[in-house]
Amino acid sequence: PPGAPAISEFFEIVSAIVEQPGHAPRLVLSFRSEFRGDLFALEARLARHAQVHAVGPLTEASLQEAIAGPSWIGVYEFAYEEGFAARLARDLMETVEGRGESVLALMQIVCRQLCVL
Repeated sequence: PPGAPAISEFFEIVSAIVEQPGHAPRLVLSFRSEFRGDLFALEARLARHAQVHAVGPLTEASLQEAIAGPSWIGVYEFAYEEGFAARLARDLMETVEGRGESVLALMQIVCRQLCVL
C-alpha cells in the first residue's frame, strides 16, 4: 500500500545498488502506469542513471507470444495444446475490454495458476 515502510526500504536498496561508486549495474524496474506516482521519488533520485521506456498496450498477437514464450524454453519442460495460447489471448483480451483492467496482470495470474496445476 502507498506509504508502506517496504516501499522506502525498496527505494533504499535500489538506490544503494545503482549509486554504488565504480559499478555500472543494469537494473530493470517494470511497473504498470497506475503505480508510477508511487515511484516518482525513486525516479527523481536516480534520474541521472535512468533510461525510461514506456511500453504500450499489448496486441492480441503479442499477448499470445507472451503466453506461449516460456513453453519454447526447454528448461521449463512444458507445452501448451496447439492453439491454446491464441485462444487464451483472445479470451483475456475480451475479458478486460472496456473494463480498464490490465490484460498483462490478468495473464500473469492465469498463467501462474496453470503452472501450479
